[in-house]
Amino acid sequence: MGEEFLTIEENALVRCDGKATDVTIPDGVVEIALGAFCDCESLENVTIPNSVAVIGEGAFRGCTALSTIKIPETVAEIGASAFLDCTALAEVSLPSAINEIKAETFRGCVSLESIVIPESIVEIGNGAFRNCESLSSVSLGGKVKKIGNGAFRDCLILENATIPETISKIGKSAFDGCPLLETIDFGGRNVSWEDLNARFNPHEISMREIRRQNREYALEQKRIAEEKKARRKEMVGSIFSAIGKAVEVTVDVLGATAGAMEKSIDRQHRAIDREMKRRSR
Repeated sequence: MGEEFLTIEENALVRCDGKATDVTIPDGVVEIALGAFCDCESLENVTIPNSVAVIGEGAFRGCTALSTIKIPETVAEIGASAFLDCTALAEVSLPSAINEIKAETFRGCVSLESIVIPESIVEIGNGAFRNCESLSSVSLGGKVKKIGNGAFRDCLILENATIPETISKIGKSAFDGCPLLETIDFGGRNVSWEDLNARFNPHEISMREIRRQNREYALEQKRIAEEKKARRKEMVGSIFSAIGKAVEVTVDVLGATAGAMEKSIDRQHRAIDREMKRRSR
């Protein structure tokens, strides 16, 4: 009788009703299908036999209590989001048979401190390790050709990263939000993420660059506003000065006019006095 191949079907133990804590997958199972253990929040440990070749998409997604898992060397494919939001998962060793870490495979694994990435890996998908807040170091083998968008974004304590110089693509925002990552070992040379990002994504502006530009723009606008304020003050002063001079001139003119009128009236009075004296003779 031939060997029987088994699959743990899609969503087989979804949510698990809070009962499953330790699971041993029986020998002979070759595939853990899509979402098989999705949201099993009580699941702490899983034993996977050497017969398994495929771990499907989202297979252990949301297993927030899962702290340890040993993936056998026979596994050749791990689906996207397979361990998404496994917040207690602290350590993972990937088998050398896989050649790709797919999109969001370990996203949100906030307790993940270390991961062994085999030399067989050629591509790391979008957001594969995003929000792995406890991951401090990562080293990629010489065969890696592509790092997807946001692959290591928001890894808050990531300090060391090694990337082969032969890589052909680094996606946008791949290392954004990694405040402790001052430089990246790029083929033996220490290079800043900003410089690498500018090289591989010449049309992409990092958030740090956006903040820098915004800050410079704000300072420039403040300087312009202060210059306008100073010019307005100077203009107002000039206007008042001109008004003051105009008032002085007006006062002088009025004074001169009043003096002339006063003299004219005096002349008229003297003429009248002379005429009255003449008639009285």
